[in-house]
Amino acid sequence: MLMPEHLDDLYTSKLGDAFKGTEVTGFSNGSIVTDYNVNLAPSSNETAGSLSTALSEAIQDSGGGGAFAFDPSSISVTDVDECASAGANNCHMQATCTNTEGSYTCTCNTGYTDASLTGTKAGSVCEAVRPAASDSNLGVAIGLGVTCGILGIIIIAAVLWYFISYKAKRGSAKITPE
Repeated sequence: MLMPEHLDDLYTSKLGDAFKGTEVTGFSNGSIVTDYNVNLAPSSNETAGSLSTALSEAIQDSGGGGAFAFDPSSISVTDVDECASAGANNCHMQATCTNTEGSYTCTCNTGYTDASLTGTKAGSVCEAVRPAASDSNLGVAIGLGVTCGILGIIIIAAVLWYFISYKAKRGSAKITPE
């Protein structure tokens, strides 16, 4: 039996449906030190401490680990910091990633609002907040519109007055021969 399969069997015996598999990430110096990630169901409430306990109990229940010799005192379980690498989380570049035990959260930065789709992690899509038009800008716009309207009426009235008064001054004259 291979190491990943053996680890899967040990965790499944204690965690049941909460356990989704292991992923061996490497081996370190020592007798045989295996580095691996434990994948859990999103609804799981397992912590690093409970995973360490589950593995220790599974090793004891199997009589010391079965095909592989495990020393329960050498078990070290640490939480993965998904925020340490942009590739380990799906936070938007304008969001702050906060590592939590077993997961992480994303919060859109000040000046941005969360536009993440339903069913996706909050903070995966952040959009800039558009400033709302203030009442003072609305007042200025109305004032300019009224002023331009009044000026337009005055100009039209002045042009009409000019043409009417010009025609009246011009008058008509008849020259008759004597």
